[in-house]
Formats: sequence, C-alpha cells, structure tokens
Amino acid sequence: MLAPAGREDVLLAVLEAGADAVYLSGKQFNMRRHRRDFHFSDEALTRAVETVRALGRRLYVTVNILLGQDEVPALRRYLAFLDGIGVDAIIVQDLAVVRLAQEMGFRPELHSSTMMNISSVEAARFLRKVGFTRAVTSRDITLVDVRRIREESGLEVEYFVHGDLCSVLSGQCLSSGLLFGKSSNRGQCMKPCRWSYDLVSETSGRVVREYAHLLATKDLCLLQHVPELVLHGIDSLKIEGRMRSAEVLVPIVEAYRSALDRVVSEPLRPAKLFCEATARHRERTRSLTTGFAFQCPSSDIMDTSGEREPVIFSTHGRLTTQEGAEFAEFAESADSAACDAPEVALTVVVGSSSGAEAALAAGCDQLVLSWEGDLTVEGGWELAEIRDISAASQEAGANVLMTTPCVLNEREVLDLRQFVDLTPPVDGYVVTGLAALEVLADCGLTLWASERLNVMNAEAALFLEDFGVTRIMPGLEISLPVLRSMMEAAPGCQFDLLAHGPLTGMLVEHCLIAMNTQQISKSDFCQMPCAADHFCLVDRKGARRRIAVDRYCRNHILLEHDLAMLPVLGALLAVAPASIRLDARTYEPEQVGVLAEFYRRGLDQPGALETVQAEFALAFSPEAHSFGGYLRGICRDEEISRLDLKREEQNES
Repeated sequence: MLAPAGREDVLLAVLEAGADAVYLSGKQFNMRRHRRDFHFSDEALTRAVETVRALGRRLYVTVNILLGQDEVPALRRYLAFLDGIGVDAIIVQDLAVVRLAQEMGFRPELHSSTMMNISSVEAARFLRKVGFTRAVTSRDITLVDVRRIREESGLEVEYFVHGDLCSVLSGQCLSSGLLFGKSSNRGQCMKPCRWSYDLVSETSGRVVREYAHLLATKDLCLLQHVPELVLHGIDSLKIEGRMRSAEVLVPIVEAYRSALDRVVSEPLRPAKLFCEATARHRERTRSLTTGFAFQCPSSDIMDTSGEREPVIFSTHGRLTTQEGAEFAEFAESADSAACDAPEVALTVVVGSSSGAEAALAAGCDQLVLSWEGDLTVEGGWELAEIRDISAASQEAGANVLMTTPCVLNEREVLDLRQFVDLTPPVDGYVVTGLAALEVLADCGLTLWASERLNVMNAEAALFLEDFGVTRIMPGLEISLPVLRSMMEAAPGCQFDLLAHGPLTGMLVEHCLIAMNTQQISKSDFCQMPCAADHFCLVDRKGARRRIAVDRYCRNHILLEHDLAMLPVLGALLAVAPASIRLDARTYEPEQVGVLAEFYRRGLDQPGALETVQAEFALAFSPEAHSFGGYLRGICRDEEISRLDLKREEQNES
C-alpha cells in the first residue's frame, strides 16, 4: 500500500498507520504546486529517506510535471541529488526525465505517473524497454485491463484506489493551461472540470441540463473492493492526497491496511464492514464512487450539484482572442522572417475523402488522415477511400500519413494492429502514444510524433528521435519563447507546428451526452443522440465549447475559438520548422480548401504576405480566433498570480 505525504509529520503518521511505501515531492517538479507550505526541502527529503529506510519501507519522489527547455539543467541537478540520497523510485511524466536518467546511470527505479496515461499492454511493454519497473496505470481503465497489463508486460502495476478523480484523461487536459497559463500538466490546474455548465443542443438551442457541474467527478473509494484488487494482481494500492493532513490520511491508511491484512490472513472475514463504510461516508470530502474500476461509468460518477466542492479556484474563463491579444513576441520577429523564411512544408490533417481532395487541390505537401475521421460518432475510413486518396496524393506529389488512435486502450491497439497488418497505402504514421511506438517499431514507415505526447523540451524530442520519430509536433501549451529554445537545443530534430485548427481543451473517456440525455454509460445500448444533433457546454459567462464525439464515444471538448496563426505567420517561420500543420478534421471541404490556399500562398509568397493576411482577416474574424498557447504558454506559471486571475474573473463579471 502506497500513501502520500506532503509534510514530515504526515510522513511519520502514515508510516505508523501501516503504509508499506510513501510518495512525496520536493519543492520543484511536482504536480501539487498551489501550496508552497507543502512539499519537502532537500534537507527534509534526506531525512525522509533515512526515516523510511530505518523502518524497512520504501520512498518514492514525484518528478512528474512537463518541463520547459530552460528547466532541464535544474532537472539534471535534481535527479543527481535524488540518486545521491538513495530514494527508491521517482514517478515520471516527461520523457526528458527518462532520457536524462539513462544518460546519468540513474539508480532509483522509474515509475510512470498516471499522467502518462498507460492503458494498454503495449504501452507498458514500451516503458519496460526504456527502463521502467512500474506503471501507475490510467484511472480510466478497469481492473481487468490492469490485470492484463501486469500479466503480459512484465511490469509491476499500481492503481489509484482512493482520493480525487479528474474526469479528463490524464495528460490530455489543456483547458487550464490554454485559458489561464496554469496547466494540469504542471500542478497548477484551475479546475475548469469543476465549473457549472449548461448542456445545450446546438440544433434547437434546447438546454438539456442547466447550471450543472457536468464534469465534476466524485472522489474515488475502493475500500470495499480490496479483495478484487488483490485478485487482479495489483502490486501497489495508491492513495491520493499529498495536500492532506495527518488527521485526514491516517484513518484512510489504517482502513486500507486493515482491509489488506484481512484478505491475506482472514479470508473468511467480510470485505465490507459497516463501521468502515460509515466512517468513509462521514469523513468524505465529495461523495464517493468506484470510478472506472469495474466498468465505464454512467452519470452517477458525477456530483452535478457541486455542493461538496471543497475549493473553488475559478468559476469561468475565456480563451483570449486575437483582437484582445498582445503579440509583441510575434511582431518582433515576424517582419524579417516573412522575407527570409526557410522552405517549409504545408501539412493538412483531414477527416474525410472530400476534405483530402480539397487539401490536395490547394497544394498541401503532406496529407494526414485522422484515425477518428471527422470527430463524429460515425467518422472513420474505408480501405477503398484510403487507396483512392493515396493514388491522388501520389499524383499530386504529396505524402500520406495516418494518425494512430488518440487514445490507445486495448481495443484501439487491436484496431491499429489489424490496420497495419492490412498494409494500407500510407507513407507513415503520426504517433499519439507510447503504445503506438511499440506497435509500429518495425513497420519500416515514416513516424511523426503527435502533440498528444506533450513534448516541450529537447530531451523529450531526442528521446523520441532515438525510436525512429523523424518529425515532432510540440505540446499545444508551449509558448513561442519555449518553442524557440527547445528547437535551438535540438538542431537535428524536425518540428511540425500547428498553425490552424480547433483546440481540444479536454478529452474524456465517458460520454457526457449519453449520461445526460439517457442517463446511461457509453457501454450501454445507446440511441446515439450525438448522430442526430450537436451539443456544447456553455459556461457561466457564455463561452460555448462544442462536444465532438468520436467513433469510440470519447468526448473531445473543443475550446470556443480555433487557433489561427496566419496573421503572425512570420513568427512561426522564424523558428524554422520543417512543416506547419492545419488541423482541418472538423471543417467542411470548402473551408479546408480556402484555408489551405491561404496558408499555401503565405508560404509561397513571402513578399505578398501582408496582402494575404489582409485578405485572411476579412474572411476569418480575429474575434473568432486565437493564438492559443503560443502567447503565454505554461512554463512561466509561477509569474501568473492566482489573485490576478481572480481579479480578471471579477472584471469579466
């Protein structure tokens, strides 16, 4: 059993309560950064190791945020320190940590953070290949899935059993970072999943649910299911709560310790005890749920009332439009870059054959077919379509790549393997997860990295390059200065920069539409209202975020404004990318063609760029588009005060 500790008194208390191992964090590179009075100084970390070792227990340290390029030297020093004091393991999200650990001969074990979203055997096998000993699996898979990962990968598995749950897939929530510059990938999340929303039909305007906390999950509690956890071979039961006091954590640790001991030494005793159930219910923060442990949940995983939310960081937020944006960083380099830009390819991602045809007609150099098609529940591809697109692309002198599934659970991995075995006529794949690297390791085709791999530093880019990735799209929370420094630190890597398209703020495994129109899980029989209508979430200030439902019934919650970089195209070209990308999956063919023509002219006619930009501004209003994360990014989050954000929120009100 693995317990958290945010302070030295809590460490001692959870050890006394029966924890076999404790995880904690230093003052840097941790995922709980709203409270500076928590976390361990270097001196306290050294004492913690000595304390835990004396008791014959184990100590793990979280090094689990995404890192910007300027943070890599400090990371190297921190890893050397942790190695020197003899921690047992570190918990990792960023691939840079893995690469540095390999270079340094780092001795502590590597455990994957749940932020790496490990949800398949293939992903776990890849981790084992690069030196991990344990996977903290995704919170969005069942115990059956976890058991398969353990049995077939050779890795230990760790599963969250108690504490806070997020409704968004780990590592795939960009809303807080793009809206506020405070990212869920860096422990500064402003919790937009805890806001109240209206669920609205875009066709009729009908409000399906009003003023409901539609993404606010209950807290996880698997105390009554410890026998099932043991049955499925879970190596480590993980309790969440590094910001909790000893008074809160000790009863929880004691309860799980007792439940585990009963399973081992008293198999005839009941798994469920009334006194334990009463205590957990009485001392709960939010209401309790078993999450995804046994099935994809229905609406009962959410507390839509919001009545038990303990801390409200924010109530609404807006993506900054181009009209209100300060883009001095762009303007500084844009003019000179427009005339001196290197040759840059134009890549267009499409979701339909007609979209592909329009992109090719406009002169794209690379065509990427989205695995999920046009992000509708009936979106996808037939092999005959792909063959026709490949033939047309070859005639036009363009390459064709296919993305891998946006999430790679067991079903999607099987789909990918079957597709690859059919030897489709594509030139390569855009990899969305580590499982895809494992599946495609010997395919002999071009491999690019998707933004879903969250690359924000040169070490992570070089790590992927070692596994055959030849072009990388950085994470979408990156700022232009961090992007520039990353690319300068990896001059041999090729980069693909998103220039236009919708911004997915959240990716969720369950279906909000099914939950709230039919009160069912996506695992139940569904009448598919998403195929007959379009739905959006509307926050308290009226920002409308469309819900796109893919063929796996996942919900892509798109932010209210699309990215559009043509008005400052020179700034992107100044960092010398190999290609710029248009994400046109959700656009009608006519719009695909118009957009591709604008960007094609912008690339081919640098001397006429101002004219192209003026025409673009007439066709695409600055009020409806954004510069996304390029303006602010997330790596200067310490400079963004929560008080200032609160003032902005009050001013909007």
